[in-house]
Amino acid sequence: MLRATVPVLPSLDLDETLRFYAKLGFTEKLRAPEGYSVLERDACEIHFFLKGDHEIASSFFGCYIRVAAVEAMHWQCQQAGISPSEIIPSAQGDLQFGVFDPHGNLLRFGEEP
Repeated sequence: MLRATVPVLPSLDLDETLRFYAKLGFTEKLRAPEGYSVLERDACEIHFFLKGDHEIASSFFGCYIRVAAVEAMHWQCQQAGISPSEIIPSAQGDLQFGVFDPHGNLLRFGEEP
């Protein structure tokens, strides 16, 4: 039985990644010596692998994160100095917005209708 999916995203600098995601409430659960980091918040994990190649790291990577209150998450981003897009309804009816992390990964936050 499946329980969860976990995005694995590239990072040019794991310390910079941690500082950015800490503003979103994530903490580092694990840092492996080969350049792999696991961040978590609530029941959500995002994994990062160190990638020195900027072209690969800035290619399109991202994830969709379901939240209980999209407006509260949007406000948290603003308060942390992160510039989120506007909250918009998707074709599926959920409300969502996006932010880019320092390495070009797109995070879409959405609340189900």
